[in-house]
Amino acid sequence: MAVHALPAHGPSALYFNADPNGLALANGVLYVADAETGTIMRGDSTPLATIYGDETCDCVRGLAAAPDGSLYATTRHSVFRIMPDGSTIELDLPPEPVRFGVACRGRAVYATQYSNSIAGPCDGKVVRIADGRVSTIACGLGKPVGLAWVADALLVVDAAQRGVFAIDGRRCVRALAALDARPDAICAYGASSALVTTYDDVERRGAVVRVWLDGSSREVATGDWEPSGIATDGELVFVSVRHGGRVLVLTI
Repeated sequence: MAVHALPAHGPSALYFNADPNGLALANGVLYVADAETGTIMRGDSTPLATIYGDETCDCVRGLAAAPDGSLYATTRHSVFRIMPDGSTIELDLPPEPVRFGVACRGRAVYATQYSNSIAGPCDGKVVRIADGRVSTIACGLGKPVGLAWVADALLVVDAAQRGVFAIDGRRCVRALAALDARPDAICAYGASSALVTTYDDVERRGAVVRVWLDGSSREVATGDWEPSGIATDGELVFVSVRHGGRVLVLTI
């Protein structure tokens, strides 16, 4: 799939006057969420919509493309649907849990959520939102922050447990892979694997890790950047750099 709305000549990074966070590809166009202002923009920096969150930072966190060409974006406590014309609709959800990860399949939207306590993140769940109803499909997680469908498995990354988990069609949760550093975002990569961004706070080292459905994993990119969002068209891999004003364009 060719990616449109990008500068020519195959750059190694796309630069924005913004704080790129969540990424998504829809109909061959790369979309970038600005964590600072809540603006959803295309890869050539033209704006599509602005989501006003309820926090002073990370206005928009997760971003996912739906089959109909619309996008879904998460703020800290809300989920929004963004139509191709830029109009937005906030989904009717309870305001209390913290929501970061979002994924789509068919007419359903999936989101991560967790609560904050004195001891840290807790009560992590994955919920399904469809036809005005919200149902829990997985629980027992710590701080789930990213979601991606790979084949018939919904993969979730848990920053507290530093792992990748798989939820199957019977809503059974199994540990898929342990990670050496804190994970942040995930996207499908082909029919049998996913790409996960991680960051080592001590070494100040970011990485992209490929995780297969059989539980094997391999680091495929690394650098002195703190990654957040990730998306791929199967050939190019896009990684947003937190507070870096740029989206890396990688081949792996």
